[in-house]
Amino acid sequence: MKKLLVFFVASVSLLFLNDSTHVIAQESKNSSASTVSDIFPLPPDRLPNILGQQHSYTVTYRGNGEAVVTLRVTLFNVNNTSLETISLRVPRVQPQDIFSFQIIREPQCIQYGQGNGTQTPTCIKYQDPDYLQYWYGDAKYQKATHKIGGDTVTISLPKPIAPNTSGSFILSYRALGYGKKDIFGAYNTTFETLKINDKISDVVVGITTDSDLFLRGAKGKISYRFEEPMMAMKSDTLSSPARIPQVDQFVQQIGQGEITKKATNLQPLDSYTVKVSYADSRWKLYAKEIIGGILITAVIFVAIALGFRFLMRRSTTEKRASSDVSMISNIAIVGITSFGASLILLIFTILLMLAARMLEQYYLGEYSLFIILLGGILSVLVYGLFLLGPALFLGFRKGIAYGVTTAIGTILWLVIYLVAFLLLALSTQTAEPPIRIMKSLMGQPANDMVVPETLSPPESSKAL
Repeated sequence: MKKLLVFFVASVSLLFLNDSTHVIAQESKNSSASTVSDIFPLPPDRLPNILGQQHSYTVTYRGNGEAVVTLRVTLFNVNNTSLETISLRVPRVQPQDIFSFQIIREPQCIQYGQGNGTQTPTCIKYQDPDYLQYWYGDAKYQKATHKIGGDTVTISLPKPIAPNTSGSFILSYRALGYGKKDIFGAYNTTFETLKINDKISDVVVGITTDSDLFLRGAKGKISYRFEEPMMAMKSDTLSSPARIPQVDQFVQQIGQGEITKKATNLQPLDSYTVKVSYADSRWKLYAKEIIGGILITAVIFVAIALGFRFLMRRSTTEKRASSDVSMISNIAIVGITSFGASLILLIFTILLMLAARMLEQYYLGEYSLFIILLGGILSVLVYGLFLLGPALFLGFRKGIAYGVTTAIGTILWLVIYLVAFLLLALSTQTAEPPIRIMKSLMGQPANDMVVPETLSPPESSKAL
């Protein structure tokens, strides 16, 4: 039985192999056989953004509470008809000074014909530009018309976006009402993105302020100069497609700021809110924290005084009148001792910082490590001596309550010094000067200009 089964399997295998070789032989003889790409179509180079549109915002707050909003929208038309108008809802505020323009790029050549060596090869196949990918330069800009109905802004594109192609446009406006000024003079703002009846895959909101304002939570001050490009875009030259080099950089900066927030996968008519605070001085911006710190310090002082009084009442056996006089004198002794110790530590700290600053200007070679170690040992001894020494002395002479109170008082004096120096630093710090981007764009030197590396055009764009 096993032999019959093995013979049957071997016969079927030989028949299958013979049929396969026959098919292969026929395909090799037929020169017009189908290629692999005809049987299995290759995927397109670009896949449409079926998840939704891409929105990038730059919101610049002014000293009067006004916000200048610039929005760049990139989308893919998945409909079967051309996209001519787009409607966006502006929540919270009434937009003013609205203007919009469309970004128009030329088709890209993807296949050239054969040249004869003396003439430039002609392009025989073009591809629609992909606005969803990063690009720099080589674009034209044309004004778009708009109309306002309630809270909805409807933009009519000068060049409709064809089906299954991408496009991009810019919308800019000014508005009051995003923020309110508190009792300290700081603006607390809530920016809400525009709503559209379509999915949004990515939202980027960059928040910045004028150069003389301070933004809460910002790690650095970078001034994005949008005024000159915006004035250029408002001119009559954009009634027809035109190239403006300085606008290229302006467009790429949209979405950047001192604070950047991101959101993904917004549903139709959804919005994203960003809350920030800003003021014309850091005192106003951090007034709540400063007052809170002062109140906490005062409460600690009151608690120490009450605790000291409670301990003195339990430890003294003298008469009430003499006890009150003694308590006042003892409090004065503790206060003067803790203040003197903290003042010595403050002076030593300042001298130590000055010495460190001087050592940075000289190269000491192999002696650097020795000086650093010696300075560290000296710092430990001095801080330990004047932080614990007076407390131990009064503790042995008058009791443990005096020692503990003196140590706590010395620490509190140091905290007060720290807060005072911090407030002094915040009050004297000024914002960095604006970046003169336009000078560089116009070919003039701007040594103090700092442009993020992400804004530089890629090598491929430079080559083109």
